[in-house]
Amino acid sequence: MKIVGKWFDEGSSERFSATMLIKDDSFSIEVENGNNYNDALSTLAVSSRIGNVERKITLANGSLFATYDNDAVDAVFKHPHTKSLIHTLESRMRWVLVALVVTLLSVFIFFKWGLPLLSREIAYAL
Repeated sequence: MKIVGKWFDEGSSERFSATMLIKDDSFSIEVENGNNYNDALSTLAVSSRIGNVERKITLANGSLFATYDNDAVDAVFKHPHTKSLIHTLESRMRWVLVALVVTLLSVFIFFKWGLPLLSREIAYAL
């Protein structure tokens, strides 16, 4: 499998185009600056999937491979059904609307009853 992304050296913000090639239980990364990295997949640390945010894969040497190809990362690291709660909530419009209604209702309740009650208690305490 081939995953296209960007590569960052440890402690550097300079990015290079890179391609990660996966074969069996190992990977190789070919970076446009000429560097190549090879190792076992088990040495990689993969960030959680949150919506369509760029995934970060940290190599054993501290360098970083970043990609927007979340489906490929899930397929390689065998996480097709383990979406995070945040990803599930933000990828479904119904839950976004529920969160919006709950937020607006909470703000209304606070200003209608909470703030006057709080103000009265503070006034009596003074």
